[in-house]
Amino acid sequence: MDVGARVNVGRRMINEELGERSLRYGYDAGLPEERRLVRAAWGARAIITDTSVIDILGDRQSTFGPARDVAELLARLNHGVNTRWIDLATTLLATGEMSRNEAGEFVLVADRDVTVKANTKASDGYLYVCAYLAPHAETS
Repeated sequence: MDVGARVNVGRRMINEELGERSLRYGYDAGLPEERRLVRAAWGARAIITDTSVIDILGDRQSTFGPARDVAELLARLNHGVNTRWIDLATTLLATGEMSRNEAGEFVLVADRDVTVKANTKASDGYLYVCAYLAPHAETS
């Protein structure tokens, strides 16, 4: 994916319509255990090329959450967060800290608004990614 490229999830990939709080594509296991606290999530199964370029295909992305929160998450991804996580993942692949052949979870972005995690799942060519808005605080 060109670093300047935008995340674009087609309506057919929004799982919330089916009442699901899981990602059809991406690193679903990277989401918080308490899914009900996740405001919105995005996932992708990206391709890692032989030269460690990360390519996100439009038809291998999914989201869940209320439309307003999904729109907020995608806006944050498209305005800087994508560049941050792609740059870090590319560096980790280049240095061998992240391997196409070894599974391991990596937190690529963690700020007060958005978390991005990834795992190659030892797939030898894919990078499974999830991003989510900071969970709502528990109310008692």
